[in-house]
Formats: sequence, structure tokens, C-alpha cells
Amino acid sequence: MRTLISAGAVVVFLAATATAQDAEWLGKIKGAQHAEITGNYLEAVTLYQQAAALTKSYGPKDQRTWGTYNALAVAYEEVGLPADSIRTHRHVIDLIKAGAGKQNVLYARVLANLGTDYLENGYFASAANTLREALEIQVRLPHPDAVETAELQSRLGETLARQHHYADADRLLAQALPVLKEAGATLEEATTLGSLGMLRGLQQRYGEAVDAISRQVAALEAAFGPEHPRLLRPLNNLAVVYSQAGRTEEADAIFRRAMAICVKQLPPGHPNHAALLTNYAAFLRRTGQKAEAKALEAQAHTLASDNARRDGLGMTVDVSAFVSEK
Repeated sequence: MRTLISAGAVVVFLAATATAQDAEWLGKIKGAQHAEITGNYLEAVTLYQQAAALTKSYGPKDQRTWGTYNALAVAYEEVGLPADSIRTHRHVIDLIKAGAGKQNVLYARVLANLGTDYLENGYFASAANTLREALEIQVRLPHPDAVETAELQSRLGETLARQHHYADADRLLAQALPVLKEAGATLEEATTLGSLGMLRGLQQRYGEAVDAISRQVAALEAAFGPEHPRLLRPLNNLAVVYSQAGRTEEADAIFRRAMAICVKQLPPGHPNHAALLTNYAAFLRRTGQKAEAKALEAQAHTLASDNARRDGLGMTVDVSAFVSEK
């Protein structure tokens, strides 16, 4: 889930009156958006970088600049560069604060993205503080958007679940789900179902966890196809819940499916690959397949070390966004 103020939010507004320079910028943005939809994250990063270079003439107070850099930050996370994503989101937040202040929807949306970055990379205290601030700004707006409010409740709910504040997480997710369902926000509802499934797994309510995450997977398959990288986290989480419930054959099949998508669709060395290898290795070791587990553990360690050196976050293995196989 991403509560986005991406460059796409500006595209419709500008399309009818675009100048020659705007047309080039719009072309880069639309190309990058298409690349994201099809799972080609490397191409998306390149095109958003080119679009960002074109915003220099717009200036730091222009919404096109803010939207472009925000979209670039999201693409950095998707391609497996979380430190770049966090730095770029912080940059956008500084630009919006200088140009429009903090009490506005754009600031809240990009702050929500930063909070999501923190959540997906295991900085749960920072995620909770950032998402709370974004939610507080959102609900104080003159006409707060119900869907965006629900999305923020969902993200904060998942963060609190990760911190084992289950009652508060349950309350927020229960508030968010009916709003998203009624609004027809299918993908946002799917993400919230995934968060609920993760919570139910932590509570050892495995049947409910399987149901919620399976519904998330089905929604993503319908929207993006059966091999899109957006399926990786929910598939991993579903495999872990199957494993925890003692359904080892189903868990193994889902782990293998996620690994195949990861190898086929993500750039070499993506942090999600290390996370999946780590979880699958733990599953194999727990089910007595020690030789296979040892090989995957070595591969995961190499990938994670390479990622830490490249990205500068100092992470050993980035499994924070996944439900971990114990």
C-alpha cells in the first residue's frame, strides 16, 4: 500500500494545457507509471530520474517538482534502494514544508509515504510517530478524504501490530476496512486485508490469517497478473501462516512460487530476494531439510551483505516487511 501524492496526481491537471517542456515531462512520468504497473522497476527509476531533472526549471515550490520526486522515492523503494527512498521522501517533505507549510494534504501524503518506508524497513518506532503525525494532519483538514484517512489507519494499524500492540492495531484495521470496501478502493482494501492477516497470524489465529491474506493475493492477481512483484510480500506472508498452521505442503508451494517471481521479476540482488531466501531457509530447516536450508542461508547472507554495503542502511537481512518464519 502507498498513500501517494505521485506525479500522476498532476498529470490530469496538466495534460490539456501542456507546453512543449511539460509534454516531455509528462511523457517521462507516464512511461514510468507504465513501467511500475508492469513491474519493470529499473525502467521506472530511470524515467522518474529523467523527469526529476526536467523539474529544475519549475523550481522547488512547484507541485510538479514535489510529485515527481515523491514518485521517484517510491520507485527507489520498489527497486530495492530503501535508503535512497527515505532520503528522497525527506527531501520532498522539506520542499513542501518550505513552500506550503505542514497543514496540507500534500505534506500529509508524503509524510505517510515516509512512514511506510520506515515500516517496510523495520524502523517501527519512527514509522508509528510519522504515520500518527500524518493521520493527525489528515483528520484536521477542512474536508479530509475518507479513503486516505482509512489508508493511514491501515498503515498505522500494521505498525502497531508489529510492535505487538494488538488491541490498538485491531481497532484501526476494523475502522479502515469497511470504509475502503464501501468506497470501492480495491487495492487499498487488499493491503488492509494483508495487514489484518499479518495481525491474525501474530495472534495465532491462523485460519483467519489465511483467509485475509488469500483475499489480498486474489485482489492483486486480478489487478496485476499472477507474476507481478507486488505479490511477493503477501505470498511470503501466506506461506509463513501456512507453515505456522502446520500446512507444510501448501507453505512450500507458496514459498517456491514467490521465489520464482522474485528471480524472474526483480533486479539482481533486490533486498526482497534475501528476505525470501531467509524465510524459506528457516522453513526448510524446521521441516528437516537441513542441507537445502544451509545453501539458501549462505545465499541470503551474501545478498544481504551486498545490499547493506550498497544501500548504507546497515541491515543484515531485510525481512522486516515480511512475516518471519520462526
